Amino acid sequence: MTDPGRLIALEGMDEGMLDTVADALSAWLRERGRRVEQTRTPTAGPAGTQIRLHRQGRLRFDPATLALLFTADHLDHLRPPGDILAWLDAGHDVLCVRYLLFSCACLVDRVDLDWLLQINAPCRAPDLTLFVDTSPAPLAGGATGDQVGAPSRAGYGRCIDALRRAGHTIRRVEAEAPVDEVARACQREVARWLKG
Repeated sequence: MTDPGRLIALEGMDEGMLDTVADALSAWLRERGRRVEQTRTPTAGPAGTQIRLHRQGRLRFDPATLALLFTADHLDHLRPPGDILAWLDAGHDVLCVRYLLFSCACLVDRVDLDWLLQINAPCRAPDLTLFVDTSPAPLAGGATGDQVGAPSRAGYGRCIDALRRAGHTIRRVEAEAPVDEVARACQREVARWLKG
């Protein structure tokens, strides 16, 4: 029988850094003989596409509808055609750039946090969440954040506390360093977690 894989979420405010760290962490895990799949949310599926359009300012949803879209996107991503659960059952580790923590942090200031956790209860929790703690990358024109509805550091903090109370394993990685150092710090956290 194949050992089930592990779901690792990479979370944080700087999406470019998360992508780079995800690539490095996937390569590092493969070098250690692990089978790894990389993915991200919001997805390119029906709900994820609507979330992306909202965050670009091309569609507008009220906060409760957006929260439900995030949950729908997670659930769609877990089963075919998303297949996270199938990958895990086949013994593959799944490295997901942004997942439950991100969706909660986007909405925590606009909807009830307990309700957010309740509607996400059917979603597979990550085995490990790495919060890569850095400032958001600057945008053209000097603005910061990514698109409409970018989560704040304070929002992330509230959600991290709530998810930890709910039993999630979340490790914070300091990211005010060159990206290769951040990637190595994430590798060290995963190595410690795998040994534990």
